[in-house]
Amino acid sequence: MDRERYFGSSAVARMACIEVYRYLLQILLVRRQDWESLPCVVVTEDLPGGTILDASREARNGGVRVGMRFAAALSLVPHLRAGTVSSPEQERADQAILKALNRLSPAVESFRSDPGVFWVGTEGMQRIFAAPGDWGSACREEVLKAGFRCRVAMGWTRAGTYAAAKAGGARGVRIFTSREEEDAALDAAPLTLLPFTPRDREQLLDLGIETIGAFRLLPAGSIRRRFGPAVREVHQFLHAPVELPVISAEPEREKTYGTACPYPLRKREELAFCLEALLRQAAPDLQRYAESIAGVKLEFHTENGGSTSREVRPARPTRDLAFLEKLINLRLEGLDLGMEPHNGVVRCALHVETVPISVRQGSLLHARGDNGDRVVSTISLLRAHFGNGAVGRLALEEGFIPEEIVAWSIAECAPPVQGGIPRERMRPERVLVRRVLNEPVPIRVRKKSGSVVAVLSERAGGSSRSMRVVRSLGPYVLSGRWWADGYDREYYYLELQEGPMLWVYRNTREGSWVLQGTVE
Repeated sequence: MDRERYFGSSAVARMACIEVYRYLLQILLVRRQDWESLPCVVVTEDLPGGTILDASREARNGGVRVGMRFAAALSLVPHLRAGTVSSPEQERADQAILKALNRLSPAVESFRSDPGVFWVGTEGMQRIFAAPGDWGSACREEVLKAGFRCRVAMGWTRAGTYAAAKAGGARGVRIFTSREEEDAALDAAPLTLLPFTPRDREQLLDLGIETIGAFRLLPAGSIRRRFGPAVREVHQFLHAPVELPVISAEPEREKTYGTACPYPLRKREELAFCLEALLRQAAPDLQRYAESIAGVKLEFHTENGGSTSREVRPARPTRDLAFLEKLINLRLEGLDLGMEPHNGVVRCALHVETVPISVRQGSLLHARGDNGDRVVSTISLLRAHFGNGAVGRLALEEGFIPEEIVAWSIAECAPPVQGGIPRERMRPERVLVRRVLNEPVPIRVRKKSGSVVAVLSERAGGSSRSMRVVRSLGPYVLSGRWWADGYDREYYYLELQEGPMLWVYRNTREGSWVLQGTVE
């Protein structure tokens, strides 16, 4: 193959997909090498009701399949071995593979929807390797040195290389010579290669969708309504723009600073002083490696042999050690070591996660003290005091049912501040606000001549409250999802004699009434 044709620099990003096949099983076999030639599976929990996540060839030959319960698989293969893979184990494996691939390319990106899959940018490799196959073989050798076996596919798009790597054999490197060849292979690939749950895969196969090409032709608007957000995410992945580059995901550096306490510490002030001294030890390393602190894990070992830990994570990476000390002090307020005589802290440790410093962080002309910095500080303080899950955000979702169109997720970073509110928008305006309840409330209604005249709501203690309705607007019919659980609702706006307007609906299947929210 002409290496300039494939490796040559052009506007189209060249990439490779590295798939560590049977990823969870390989991680388990690193720990249990004595199971290498035995039937074994990876399960969600070490119980008979645990679900099988991965299975060895010997187990699959005995009829064991992913998605089975361990008890059912054990009836097929009586000598079946089972084990779990923890999140720290998987993270360590991810970091080892990232470091191995970083030796061959600065652009390495992991696929969060399918563990064990990585994309690697190949631009510029023609100056180092004589042919693309040599570079692909070098990738397999580096991952093998990290303790894992993998497949390699090289082409033009994420979806095309992903399907080729998943479909390829355990040996060799698949190389596409043109976009047309890659697209044809992608459309002809079986649907089972995509990261679907067993239930979603069965639903699609029941509809006669057996290839990736047939799945790509489905209209995007109906994917989420019929199958949910996970299937929609896979559909969007298959239609991702070709020009999307591989995003470099450099492995995070983690450093540990520890010290033995001169005597058992039982006061928070003493612990804070010890941790601040450890944090100051990290300052020279931050300067040497041009890094910022993304998170700090506090670890305490007590006299009775126990241990406890707390995590502090600022809203964005920082090098402000004084601010981190303030966050650590807030986190220690919730620490309860108890009043037992042998429960003092005898050793403290700091696990510091660092990331490379950005250009903006290192700029001498970067303005400080703006609104963005205040937002970041506030979010960091809230996290330190109430925990990392205390700050979240609302995001609109596609859907028709009111309780499903808004999703709450943990905010990983501070939202960008776009400046102040324009002067023309600072004037007070009278607008109607619809407030949707987190949980719909069952109610009773009283009707007269077909119109709602009163609403009865239950109070604490078993009593009820009656609210008179002066005007009723509706019904507004909403129905759908007949292929699953289904819903049929009649929505009404009820204007009360006093108080906010109610937004209610009647479940026509059950005849029950529910308060969805209010309009103020």
